Amino acid sequence: MKFGRQASIASAAKMLYQKIYVKAKATFVESNSAREKQPPPAVFAQAAQAAIDALSHDKPSQEILRDIIVHSLDRLSDEQFVAIADIFRRTRDLDYAHQKISIGVRSQNELLVGLHYCRKEPETIAWIEAMPDGSVFYDIGANIGAFSLVAAAQHGRIKHIVSIEPAYHNFVALAQNIITNRLGELIIPLNCGIADKTMIGLFNYRKLMTGSAESVFGEPIDVKGAAFKPKAILQQAAFALDDLIRVLGLPFPTHIKVDVDGIETKIITGAKRTLTDPRIQGLMFEASSLDEEALICNTLSQYGFKLAQRQKKDLARAKTRNNYFDRV
Repeated sequence: MKFGRQASIASAAKMLYQKIYVKAKATFVESNSAREKQPPPAVFAQAAQAAIDALSHDKPSQEILRDIIVHSLDRLSDEQFVAIADIFRRTRDLDYAHQKISIGVRSQNELLVGLHYCRKEPETIAWIEAMPDGSVFYDIGANIGAFSLVAAAQHGRIKHIVSIEPAYHNFVALAQNIITNRLGELIIPLNCGIADKTMIGLFNYRKLMTGSAESVFGEPIDVKGAAFKPKAILQQAAFALDDLIRVLGLPFPTHIKVDVDGIETKIITGAKRTLTDPRIQGLMFEASSLDEEALICNTLSQYGFKLAQRQKKDLARAKTRNNYFDRV
């Protein structure tokens, strides 16, 4: 019975698609440069949406819907396929309460995690919102840029934002989110790693899904110290933070967030000159073990910082925990 219903819905969706496709063929005016008569890309988006609407209330039919769309896309020319991919780009609102922030949705990870960073890390949001006038925020391990975008929403109090993300797929999303929110003159996006020294090294991708984390620079070791087999490996430029600021002439930070899945202590090693500068007012460092957390706290205390707050997590159970520091 269920199969019969699915077949009926699928048939209706195919008929809708075919009807729109045929109508488009009949009404499309051939341009001088066109090699053949082809409906405009928007018509294909309309047809696909008709199929989605027909199946939207029938969850078991999602595979049928996927097959319909894949089959339909296979029939397109390369030019149509490229155009329709751009049409299907989708944005949704980040869960930030005080201002509309648009986030591109390209993957399940962005949909399930990327749109909900404010609920996931309320302590980090509060820390950003408390930054004083004239602050300069460095977002190291920016991922798709949610926290950079929240920093940009602070009504001009944060003067400069530097967003650093080494993973190619996340950097593309980060740049697109900056463009979508019209923040290109405020946020400086950098596609590089931060490490203990400046070099070209190997960046190991744990996952290739946009918005994913746990990819690491150097050895393929996860946040709990276990080796993993990378999905991909790319050669990547990485900088000691001291070198990056000096070489590029970046605005000097007052607040730094470091969320890099396992090499936080190496970043501290390459940032000694920066972290001991009294202009630094606040830090956020993620830790993945109690030992790493203790090492970060002890080192930063020698640089003139005190632990002000800790994320409400049990690090014995959670993968990571954020630590927030103030200048003494």
